Amino acid sequence: MNHRRLALASSLGLILLSGVAFVVARFVAPPEVQWRLQVVEAKVRGDLREIPLRNLVAWLAPGSPVYLARVAEDPNPHRSIKNVLIKSDDAMQGKPAVITRHGKRQVVVVSYEEWQRLSHVPTFGRLLMAAPLTADDLPSRNDSGLRTTGL
Repeated sequence: MNHRRLALASSLGLILLSGVAFVVARFVAPPEVQWRLQVVEAKVRGDLREIPLRNLVAWLAPGSPVYLARVAEDPNPHRSIKNVLIKSDDAMQGKPAVITRHGKRQVVVVSYEEWQRLSHVPTFGRLLMAAPLTADDLPSRNDSGLRTTGL
């Protein structure tokens, strides 16, 4: 019984110490750490339910393609999250950008010229009509009738 009380007291003490360290760090840390701590606090409060914890941890790392600093002020991820890797200039230079949602590829941003090229693909029928075939290129038709099946 003594070990259980010691373990419980140690756990509660560690949680309390972590909470105090978190609060102190939020106000003493440099600004680039402060906004990250505010985002973690919003996640703990339940304000960022739409962002999976795995993505949040990856996006909080320095150099991440997703900039979350505005989430510290506005917890609505649809208004505040910016993907810094997707730029319209990249698409104009011919570099397509893939946008994912929940880890699945959803949208590709391409230049208008690339979209024009891809949207005017001829149909299979038009390709067949344009094929340079002569009568000798096609096999002769089998006029022996229908095949019997063993059904």
